Amino acid sequence: MTFTGSSSIETRIDVLNHEGRLYCSAFYVMVARDKVSHKARQIPSLQVKDESQDPNSDLRCQIGKLRQQERKNSLKNSVYSIPPNSGESKLLHEIFLKQLVDDEIISANEEGECVKMSETRAEKTVIKQS
Repeated sequence: MTFTGSSSIETRIDVLNHEGRLYCSAFYVMVARDKVSHKARQIPSLQVKDESQDPNSDLRCQIGKLRQQERKNSLKNSVYSIPPNSGESKLLHEIFLKQLVDDEIISANEEGECVKMSETRAEKTVIKQS
């Protein structure tokens, strides 16, 4: 365990190769939820008691707190929280209009070289294993 927030726990998972050397690492975040309300539930904080076992444990905890803040900032600034600004809306509108023009070109294609995805169908599926 590297860090605990008020309701989340971050753990670091290390994968070692056959020589015992670090191959890769990953961070896994779990959030405690109340089983009735499904809202975040308070958890005890992580306390490092014996640094002799791992002298970097305090540093890992501080870095974990920075990662938590980055996750919160990312969520706060995501498209799920903030609608597009005027410049972004203009860009989306331009993409939309270009797609309409492209659809018209495809519809007007007399030689049949292009087909809209909506006009296609799967005829067969082949699953192969080796």
